[in-house]
Amino acid sequence: MKRMEVLDRDSRHILPIRWLIEGHGNYGFASNRRCYNLSTGFEVKQVVKGGYTRGYNLSGKFYSLSRLRPLLRLIRSQSMVHQ
Repeated sequence: MKRMEVLDRDSRHILPIRWLIEGHGNYGFASNRRCYNLSTGFEVKQVVKGGYTRGYNLSGKFYSLSRLRPLLRLIRSQSMVHQ
């Protein structure tokens, strides 16, 4: 079962997931703009590949930030859906 909120280990706050990554349902971005594995609740660290390309390793494959941005899907809150 996917968690729609994660524990930030630095601040000890529970953060809601705001964005999901299309095609990678186990990963999402929280309100603090950090990427998390929703199955484990752990933060996915941003990496630099080739000396200058920043991105994330998702399911064993590297995604640059420019390739990742079009895959982001905003999660609408329940309060917005019922209005």
